[in-house]
Amino acid sequence: MAKLTISQLENHLLRAADILRGKMDASEFKEYIFGMLFIKRLSDNFVQKRKSLAVEYAKNPHLTPAQIEELLEEKTSYGNTFFVPREARWECEDNGDGFTGILNLKTEVASKLKRALMAIEQENIKQLDGVLRNIDFAKKVKSKQIITNDRLVQLINHFNKYRLTNDNFVFPDLLGAAYEYMIKNFADSAGKKGGEFYTPSPVVELMVRLIKPQDGMEIYDPTVGSGGMLIHSKQYVEEQGGDSENLALFGQDDAATVWSICKMNMIMHDVQDANIEHGDTLMEPHWSATGGGATRQFSRVIANPPFSQNYTKNDQMRLQNRFCYGWAPQTGKKADLMFVQHMIASTKPDGMMITVMPHGVLFRGGEEKKIRKGILTDKQDIVQAIISLPPDLFYGTSIPTCLLIINKNKPEQLKGKVLIINADAEYGEGKNQNYLRPEDSEKIVYVFDHCEEVPGYSRIVPIDEIVDEKGNDCNLNIRRYVDNTPPQEPHDVRAHIAGGVPKSEIAVLNGKLWKYSIAESDIFVDTNEHYATFVEGCNNKEKIKSFVQAHPGVLAANAKMREAFDIYWYTAVTAVAQVREEIKISDFKRAYTGLLAEKLEPLGILDKFQTVGVFANWWDHSYTVRETTEIETSGGKETKVTVKEVIRIKNVFKTISAEGFVAALVSDEKIAMEHFADELAELKQLEEGAETAASDLQAYVNAVEMDTDTDDEEVDEGEEVEAKEPTVKQVEDYLKAQKAAATAAAEKAACDASLKEITKLKKEKSALNRELKKKSDALQKKIDAIRADLTAAQCEAMVMQLLYEAFVTELEKYLKAEVDKTVKAVCHLWDKYFVSANELLAQRASAEQELNTFLKRLGYINE
Repeated sequence: MAKLTISQLENHLLRAADILRGKMDASEFKEYIFGMLFIKRLSDNFVQKRKSLAVEYAKNPHLTPAQIEELLEEKTSYGNTFFVPREARWECEDNGDGFTGILNLKTEVASKLKRALMAIEQENIKQLDGVLRNIDFAKKVKSKQIITNDRLVQLINHFNKYRLTNDNFVFPDLLGAAYEYMIKNFADSAGKKGGEFYTPSPVVELMVRLIKPQDGMEIYDPTVGSGGMLIHSKQYVEEQGGDSENLALFGQDDAATVWSICKMNMIMHDVQDANIEHGDTLMEPHWSATGGGATRQFSRVIANPPFSQNYTKNDQMRLQNRFCYGWAPQTGKKADLMFVQHMIASTKPDGMMITVMPHGVLFRGGEEKKIRKGILTDKQDIVQAIISLPPDLFYGTSIPTCLLIINKNKPEQLKGKVLIINADAEYGEGKNQNYLRPEDSEKIVYVFDHCEEVPGYSRIVPIDEIVDEKGNDCNLNIRRYVDNTPPQEPHDVRAHIAGGVPKSEIAVLNGKLWKYSIAESDIFVDTNEHYATFVEGCNNKEKIKSFVQAHPGVLAANAKMREAFDIYWYTAVTAVAQVREEIKISDFKRAYTGLLAEKLEPLGILDKFQTVGVFANWWDHSYTVRETTEIETSGGKETKVTVKEVIRIKNVFKTISAEGFVAALVSDEKIAMEHFADELAELKQLEEGAETAASDLQAYVNAVEMDTDTDDEEVDEGEEVEAKEPTVKQVEDYLKAQKAAATAAAEKAACDASLKEITKLKKEKSALNRELKKKSDALQKKIDAIRADLTAAQCEAMVMQLLYEAFVTELEKYLKAEVDKTVKAVCHLWDKYFVSANELLAQRASAEQELNTFLKRLGYINE
């Protein structure tokens, strides 16, 4: 049986979420999905271990079947495998009480699932104390159970589809990767509430890369959420070739549900020794140093604390000596610097700390200013960097944010100084929130690691300059030190009035033109010493765009980039083939990120950060493996659901490393193109025919004039009413009613003719759709047959093609974006100067004269 792929498992979990979606929002139902996943995972692992124990016990001739059964119910036999008691097992034999496992539950399902979770927790109390008890499948609102019995049965049946043991996965950490994917999915769906348990991965990855955890260290997150920062720290150590098993993880969170999700996240990643505690970090920090008089210290401290909260100072607050720099106001939602002080106190004398903070902590006055000054002037000189982040990166908040980096062993070149980076202008724009692009993160890390000053981006600032009472007076407003405000847009008044493009502004374009060997004279023609105008072939924006895109210099430059990339890929292919046996994924990624920059950067089209972005976007690129249609049953109704399996390149590499080049990595499309080109062409024709038939049918029904009553609809004066296309059924019903009401034979005959034409068009559409489905199903069977017989060599060849095509796709995006920048810059000058004020005045005068002539003819004005 083929092993489970990441795309299959991700789709499986999404479909599970769809079963509950609609009854509650993602912030509520996530715990039920994770709870069910947890039961199934633990039960499957338990069954696997039980079978292996049974085989071993059976070899002992002195043990009777009854004794073996007794030993199999002894939880100490299971070692590191979680013991699952009988009432929580997915399937089991009936011992007389009628219970045959979770899978066969039909009545009182919610209460039995809750009992199952509690039983698992009790049998594994050391690892799971308090983790599962808050997941209540029987939760009610107004005395009505939120999730019905039928839906829970459907959910259980859905989870029965796959066996969730590591030996059934194409790579070992597949379940952990899918769990992280679902956490992000739930955060996306939950909106503002998503920020309570999830920090976007690009931000987490950036933070981890800045503090660089290493094996042998202890990593601590005092506001741990779902545990993403600890998991990413572990993965970073692995990627650097370190031993992630030799890494101690610690975390604490005040929200019980979030804490439970974090504990399960660790277990899903097979991190069973993580120290994750529940409680208020400011009031009751869980860890203290030997003797209990101070907080325990860690090698690396990393967090994204809740923004702008209140806190309470009272006798119950433990370890108050953490707050040696002062006490922030308890009201006004200003607990931010209290978290910072806790983190500093929790950092070892040679350790590092990084945290997300709202910008307010950088400049607010009062007690917060005193705390800020205390941190800046700490005798150990601990503030290494402050990095302003782009806007709207986080769920549910638009508050400007920054990263504060504390290093109790700062590099020599930063002694008495602070590196300030203003990265708030470089980011990607998303639909609901912005995001850090790979090149943005790469630039931040490079400047941080090299302590580099970049005009308008970074500056090394003496601490004396920051704390000077006559100057900045501890105000760390980023733009005081690194102002990245764009220069004021120049406007040539003479050009605006008389026309022409100032040559001084054309000169500013040269960087964007020269990189493509585009001469100024290709686009502009001189009118005098100081001004030029657009050549005939570039006298509107569409022409400018077409001209630049088709310019020989652009085509040649991009051709050189593609040629250099192909040389790079020729080398990379050999390394990809060696990933399973000889090369670690982390080594490949590191080496071939650098090699891509070496090959492409010297050509002058992309900078070193963009070339890293090409690789990183390829690494995260997804391609579709297959699309299938499944039938789902709910409440006696059957629904067709299209399931698309996609896989990211990074997971392709994990699969290659664990299993080699397997058929599960090959897309249906690739097999079809390789073996069934004629069938694909025929299908395309059928699809076009079916689309045409559907359009013809809709066009015909649209042409039927229907009397519609819109008198009752309220429409604002001047508002345009959007015409809605009628459905085929609506038109048929209308024609039938018209025929029934008609008295004249001609009217009845006209209705009959229209109905017959609609019936004919419907039959044509249905026939084409049936033929399309028949051919599609036949092709799918052929594809499946080919897939089943693919050799390792054939799989490797096709997977290499898919990897190459994905890489080229990402490279082309960057090449297009660079050309677009040049087009945009030239078009901006066209917008500013192509039409002068004199021309506008002349146009207005001409229009005014034409109007006056017309009014004179009508006698409204005298000659």
